Amino acid sequence: MADPESESSSFNHSANQPTSSSPTVDDLLGGQSPSTDDQLTKRVSAKGSSDIFGEYSTTSSAPKMTPIPLAPSFISGRGRCFVAAELIYWRNMFVSTVVFVVGNIFFLAITVGKKSVISVLSYAFMIQLALSFVYVNFSKLFVGFLGPDFVGTPTLGKPYVTKESLSKYLETSSQLINSSIDQVKIALFCVDNMFTLKLLAFFYFLSLLGRLISTSTLGYLVFLYTFTVPVIYEHFNKEIDEFVVLVKTRIYEVVKPLRQKVQQHLKQLTDRCPPRIRPHLQRALGMNVKVE
Repeated sequence: MADPESESSSFNHSANQPTSSSPTVDDLLGGQSPSTDDQLTKRVSAKGSSDIFGEYSTTSSAPKMTPIPLAPSFISGRGRCFVAAELIYWRNMFVSTVVFVVGNIFFLAITVGKKSVISVLSYAFMIQLALSFVYVNFSKLFVGFLGPDFVGTPTLGKPYVTKESLSKYLETSSQLINSSIDQVKIALFCVDNMFTLKLLAFFYFLSLLGRLISTSTLGYLVFLYTFTVPVIYEHFNKEIDEFVVLVKTRIYEVVKPLRQKVQQHLKQLTDRCPPRIRPHLQRALGMNVKVE
């Protein structure tokens, strides 16, 4: 919840448009999500252009490097899903250890043991029910020798989930869903051509990855990534950021001359096109951005 004093000071500085402290879609996804063509045009004209190696400005020869987020902001501490943040960042060592061990057993059973997901879940529930049956019944059988009944009778009928508890995550979930729909529209209607090409390359990479490893192995790798990389990045973020910026700078220095040559050839090609379709091709290829 925002501080009333900060809101009043922000309102005094901007009398026509008071600031709001509620989380936006950009804060949830860690990036900008334009919903209209005008917003996207303003963003592209203000920042310059972008490619798979990072954003670069039209007034500077060096790329504008930003660290790659290793965990979504709605999971990290900046978001509202603090339960997932405590689990992934090992805030509660006991719960994280139990989930990590159980997850490893589950994925090893379906990958190495060649068991199906239904079989593994069935065996897990069978073991849990059998242990509960033995523990509860033997404790009630020997209650006279062990003393008071330490199992007890569970309370039933109480509200486990209330509307108030769900309303805390309703706003974040609705914003995330709406932002995802906007991203799908941007990709399908080619509002940002570079974004559409990135998605094409990403799904092509996934198709190649699917030929090499199975879905269960890929899920296990994602599970290991979730419980190892974010917590490692939290402790060594400075060193990792410096290494990422160094690698991206080296790649940018190598790719920049090639990209300039490609854009020069594209400019010559668009200049030969009819004037009626030339502006559309220039906007689609990013030729309206000045490249040094």
